[in-house]
Amino acid sequence: MTALEYFRSERGFDRFLELCRKKYISLSHIGGKVRLDAPDKNERAALGGLLGRDIDAKYAELKLSDIDAALRNSRFGIGLEELLKEYFGDIVTKRTRDERDGAAREDLRARILNKYSDERIHSWLEDALSGNSLEQRRREDAAQLERDIDTVCRCLENLGPPQILPVFAAKICGDPHALDPGTPCGTLLTGALEHLSGSPRAASAAARSSLFESYGLYSDSVSSFVYCKNINLYLNDGTPHPAFEAFKRLNEPYTLNIGNLIGISRAGTDLKRVYITENPSVFTALSSDSSAPLICTAGQPKSACMLLLRMLSGTRMLYSGDFDVGGFRIADRLLSEFDADMEPWHYTAEDYLRSVSKVKLNGVIKTVTPSLIPAAELANKHGFAGYQENIIDLLKKDVSR
Repeated sequence: MTALEYFRSERGFDRFLELCRKKYISLSHIGGKVRLDAPDKNERAALGGLLGRDIDAKYAELKLSDIDAALRNSRFGIGLEELLKEYFGDIVTKRTRDERDGAAREDLRARILNKYSDERIHSWLEDALSGNSLEQRRREDAAQLERDIDTVCRCLENLGPPQILPVFAAKICGDPHALDPGTPCGTLLTGALEHLSGSPRAASAAARSSLFESYGLYSDSVSSFVYCKNINLYLNDGTPHPAFEAFKRLNEPYTLNIGNLIGISRAGTDLKRVYITENPSVFTALSSDSSAPLICTAGQPKSACMLLLRMLSGTRMLYSGDFDVGGFRIADRLLSEFDADMEPWHYTAEDYLRSVSKVKLNGVIKTVTPSLIPAAELANKHGFAGYQENIIDLLKKDVSR
């Protein structure tokens, strides 16, 4: 009788050998201990006969090295490792599995990196494939992961002028929802854009939208808009946009949405400057008495507003808003993002005193812009908000020049 025949015929070894198999897989060699709880009569007899000693009925804690030595000294002259492989067939230890997995991971990494020469794409791929963020997906379905990475690389290669995200996704992926939040490709593209921009993780929907918009990808064409007047807008062929030129000739304000701006290659103004207001009421009052170029953020600037301001790069931008928490937050954002072109407009401590109301501040004003600090500190000291409408005459005087 061979060793395999003997150990398969003795059912008292079944549970014990399974414990040995698991330990061997874990350690990748014969070593350590196994514990057999509440061994039954057959198990005690089988193990006791092999080891030449009594086995406790409560539990048996056995060193695998002792089992290996007993087997080698038995009539079978076989080690425990050899027995386990005969008994269970091919056993893949943790070390072997890790080695195979490492080789597969490196093969995937090398294959993907060899496909792309663009330095930005290469940089993201190096980072993504060297870390652990994609490991679960790779182990589950490496082929699908590679297809998704290829898709996202095509997305990166096709970034450019402003585009509507679902339309872009349909063109690149064949599915308008392929780049939605939470989808495999959408998650990969978010990570890629985070890496390329050097920005922190886009943890919120607003942060993700802002990140995508910074690369010209907008969720839709109509929900975001900006009020403006007398802005020169040029088509992709360099000619003035006829519709908005007509508004300019009539000295009429108009609304621009993302769809309008996607067809615009650049923007400017005749005066090489533009006045920006926070409140629609102020925008309306200024536009009725002046032919100056005007923009209204209507509170926090929307995507369309930020896109238009980027198109106005090189134009002097003057921003006026309320002297309250929200107004200073908007001012900080605009002055930070467009620091080379943007400047405060009537945002001094003196302007605050002229604009102050009887409405209490709804929080503490915080600002990181040095030129805004005197007005912010004074407003916090007084505890009352100041509003643009209370300095409308000063604003009108400026835009009438």
